[in-house]
Amino acid sequence: VHKYVLIGLLSYFNGTRDEGRGTRGEQLRQKALEAACKAADLILRTFGTGEGQLDLMERSTHVGMASSSILQPMVWLYRATGEKRYLDFCRYIVWAWEHSLHGPKLLSSLLSHGDVHKTANGKAYEMMSCLVGALELYRVLRDEGREEEGKALLLAAQRAWDDIAENHLYITGGTSLGEHFQPDHHLPNDGAVSETCATVTLLQLTLELFRLTGEAKYMDIAERTVFNHLLAAQHPNGDRWCYFTPLEGQKNYRSDINCCSSSGPRAIALLPTFVYTIDPDGGVRVNLYTQSELNLTEWGVKITQETAYPYDGTVTLRVQVSQPKEFALRLRVPEWCEKATVAVNDEAPRQVGHGYCELRRQWRNGDVVRLELAMDLKVVIGTHTNEGKLALMYGPLVLAVDERFLPAGLGSLE
Repeated sequence: VHKYVLIGLLSYFNGTRDEGRGTRGEQLRQKALEAACKAADLILRTFGTGEGQLDLMERSTHVGMASSSILQPMVWLYRATGEKRYLDFCRYIVWAWEHSLHGPKLLSSLLSHGDVHKTANGKAYEMMSCLVGALELYRVLRDEGREEEGKALLLAAQRAWDDIAENHLYITGGTSLGEHFQPDHHLPNDGAVSETCATVTLLQLTLELFRLTGEAKYMDIAERTVFNHLLAAQHPNGDRWCYFTPLEGQKNYRSDINCCSSSGPRAIALLPTFVYTIDPDGGVRVNLYTQSELNLTEWGVKITQETAYPYDGTVTLRVQVSQPKEFALRLRVPEWCEKATVAVNDEAPRQVGHGYCELRRQWRNGDVVRLELAMDLKVVIGTHTNEGKLALMYGPLVLAVDERFLPAGLGSLE
């Protein structure tokens, strides 16, 4: 509970920084930070290795991973305040993972065998949430010149993600069965498939790794997860969510208060934060294709994206600049795309491969970029628990069939 109290308060604090000092808005902002500090200080007084303090790992479900996932907002609080006690508590959490009798051995397990199913009790949401916090801590240590101290955090998260992507990922980009990571490739299509909390946290973990590395493979999985499993878990009218989203059978949308009905909207709210990103060299990455605008007012740059993606592979980017400006525009060519071309203004289209296609030039007002992604129908042959079955994909979309809407007399699809 304190974890999400801190996330809410600190999100408010960080998201209202432009309210203006001395105003009512700034007073509320500071009160939010003060409340976050009080909540965190209660945690610091209660848990630790001092006399009379409790073991954070012992007072927790899922081998300590539930309560120690408070690591992420604790890092945020350290960033907001610079108070060393919060950083020290973050270090305590990482220490307790390995040295508490009740700890999950999160780092040592992932660094030794890299198998999320064999790490702690395999609880998907809690494990990935801890790793999201570990990456936040790694970034702080790196930025403060102590990268060596945090390298194990990054490596453990990378190994976990690689294992999930290779062995525990549904074709739709969801993960987990019964809220746990199962043995490799055990991915039945019905039942307690892909808890929405796990889907959301996989997206967060993927985005954190992308922010740190810029590797296209992370955004490929983010796209698959968003366009398929995440949006599939939300009712079309937006008011209900599935706790689990099976690939076969009928969805069970729920309107009660539960963890997944809270987590799902949080992932939707993340989408605008990674359609475009800015690289350290000032380059602009276009990571997700959707009708949108990027306004960089301080640069005098505006990019308008026009597309019907993911139903059509044509993407047009219109560049507006207050004066000619040189920067790199990096367009993601998805892994699923077998053929892609790009052209600027009246230039002849040139073929580009998977990953990020870089267009570095002095951009002028009115420049137009056209990206064409071949949207072919692809047959995916099932393996492992899906042997003997197939799936159809159109571009990034995993297609679904509903026998209720098939022409009369077509018969069963079995």
